[in-house]
Amino acid sequence: MEKRNFFQIELEKYERRIKKVSENPDPKLLKSNKLSYELWWSYNKRLLEAWERGEPFVWSTGGAARLIESMGLHVLHLTIIADRIRPDMSMTFFDEARRFGYPADVCDWCQVATGICLSEGALPEPRFAITDVAECEMITQQAMLMARHYKVPCHTLDIPIFEVDPSWEQIEYLTRQLEDLISEIERTVPGAKYDEARHRTLQARDLQSQNFADEIMKLLMEKPCPAASRDMGRMAPLGLDDDRLPEYFRQMLSELKGRKESGNVPIPDEKARLLWLGILPNFINPFGFLEDKGILNVYEEAAGFYTVGRRIGPEVEERYGRPLSLLQQEAYYIATPHWGGPTERRTRDILTRCKQLKIDGLVHLLMVGCPVTVGGASIIRERAQKELGIPTLLVDGWIMDYEKFNETNFRAQMNAFLDLVLEAKGEREGQRT
Repeated sequence: MEKRNFFQIELEKYERRIKKVSENPDPKLLKSNKLSYELWWSYNKRLLEAWERGEPFVWSTGGAARLIESMGLHVLHLTIIADRIRPDMSMTFFDEARRFGYPADVCDWCQVATGICLSEGALPEPRFAITDVAECEMITQQAMLMARHYKVPCHTLDIPIFEVDPSWEQIEYLTRQLEDLISEIERTVPGAKYDEARHRTLQARDLQSQNFADEIMKLLMEKPCPAASRDMGRMAPLGLDDDRLPEYFRQMLSELKGRKESGNVPIPDEKARLLWLGILPNFINPFGFLEDKGILNVYEEAAGFYTVGRRIGPEVEERYGRPLSLLQQEAYYIATPHWGGPTERRTRDILTRCKQLKIDGLVHLLMVGCPVTVGGASIIRERAQKELGIPTLLVDGWIMDYEKFNETNFRAQMNAFLDLVLEAKGEREGQRT
């Protein structure tokens, strides 16, 4: 493969997608997808130009992104970067990571992210790295490894373990760490300076997006659902740094409302609803053949606004009964990722969404090398069955290594599981009558 940087590859990809939806839009898909592609194009264009100007980049696991951006720095979220890689390119980066000695039996994202980091000219070298112990352990270890490789400072936030919500003392403890982090970055990275006004603007922007996303979630709870499975898979993440992000969610909300009011919904007669747990493989669309059977995958766990507890804004202040500073808001946000911490937090989110979205079955991809999905799978399956009467399909698999994926076997598993889902749904409905 010719040596090209990641941002240029992404720009070309989104140029093709924008051209396609402009010239030949699919009437079954949301028109707001075009703005999503434009946001991604602008994001990569901005990072490419910053790299060309020699501006500093910081690697982060994602939770501290607003804080980093408020200091005039550019965030490289390695797992998001890995997730955007085209399937036909992923094997090149697997090979690069394995030549380096990176284990072949850990998370696909981490393997591909490592391969990208090691590929000459693919990404800018960082000036600083930030990790935290509330995010996935594999992602944290991967970022720390790359920081050592490039000999740059790596700051790891110590987030106390708790079951659901952090105590106020834990919020204060993490806030002090964020103050120390700001001081360390300002001391270490030339030109970095915390801008409180910019930070406030970023939080206000993301709160707008969060509020629109809440309204979208309410629409997904209705039957028939106005969204198709593919609509959720194409959704822009809440963490995408672009001031047009609230407008994107507003447009998406408006379109879904229009579908609901007109009755022009993807599956008018839903037979059952699924919820995809774990990461969605980036080399297949597993939902097309399901929709042909009247089965809707309402949502996927890794999508942008799935989490129940990770929030910003007034409702966080209500939880503690006091106003929170900007850094205290960030402390709460960083401490409460859906993936990190005890399995109880993730289980709570899943069961809550199952009730809200009227889910009939869970498809749980057990990504090889992922402590989060594999470690909590049996607990989630047992709780879903016991508390809600919902069956779960556990699927061993990969999200980027398409050479190991057998689509024939996957479809056979899904078809057998659908029979079980419909049977269990019938039993639940019979018990209610």
